[in-house]
Amino acid sequence: MGKIRLLAIALTVLFMMQTLFAQRYRSDDPEDVVEFLGLGWSWGYERYSKPFIEAGFGLAQADHYKFGGTFYLNGLAEAKFGYSATDSFTTGVIRLKENYFVGSLLQKDLNFIMEEDEPDYTSMDIKRFGFGVRRGFGYNLAILRILPYIQNSFMWSQMSSVRPAGLSQEDIDLLDRFEDSYRFNFVNGTGLKIRLFGSLEADASYEYTVVYPRVIFWQWLGSYTIMYMSMGVISSFARDIVDNSPLLGPLVYFAMTNGLNYAFYSAFKSNMNWPFPSEAAMYNQSLKISLSLVF
Repeated sequence: MGKIRLLAIALTVLFMMQTLFAQRYRSDDPEDVVEFLGLGWSWGYERYSKPFIEAGFGLAQADHYKFGGTFYLNGLAEAKFGYSATDSFTTGVIRLKENYFVGSLLQKDLNFIMEEDEPDYTSMDIKRFGFGVRRGFGYNLAILRILPYIQNSFMWSQMSSVRPAGLSQEDIDLLDRFEDSYRFNFVNGTGLKIRLFGSLEADASYEYTVVYPRVIFWQWLGSYTIMYMSMGVISSFARDIVDNSPLLGPLVYFAMTNGLNYAFYSAFKSNMNWPFPSEAAMYNQSLKISLSLVF
């Protein structure tokens, strides 16, 4: 419980720091927050924030570098609710900011393309909850709003497995490390949101999740701070490109921030507290389709 308290305190401090910077660093536009510390959380602080609810489904694949077996492909069901804000950033360009709570269920039984059972496969059920943010710049067309975005979430998961006969002791020990309590998850993702009509939005996304077998607090804090500050620098630079190039800027922002997100995810899979020496994490990759209502 001590580590959980330290982690909760650290997350609170980081988000408070971002809020302070958001209040201090402003451009000529009073609604324009320079995200100096990266992607931060503030619950519905935008003047034009609107509540939204979202439901999604998809497919998710779990894995681990040291796991010798094979996991079943899971189905995924997810619900989000939070606040969404879109505003005009420059000519023809709109900015998306969303903050949300999220809960999801990943199970073999939810897999809508499941083939025959494989006797040597391991089934992994995952229940998880948390909160996160989406940020992006997109295009305000005549009849559509097209918004590519990135997202980051903190989640906690409870995992349980059904293991085949003959699974090696090494694999059994590895699974045991993830199943005795709730585990901290860091979820990155990318997607494309389209405003269809009225308040209805469609969303297609790809998410990649790192599941920590344990939290070594100071190593985790150092690793996350490096990532967080790096994202702040890149997003601030890419945002200036959007300001100067309305046509290409949103795509450049999308490519640069997603590239950095995925680079850190790739490092964390094999070294969960990169660049500090640490063990490998379990990871999930998922594809998802969602519909949301903005009120």
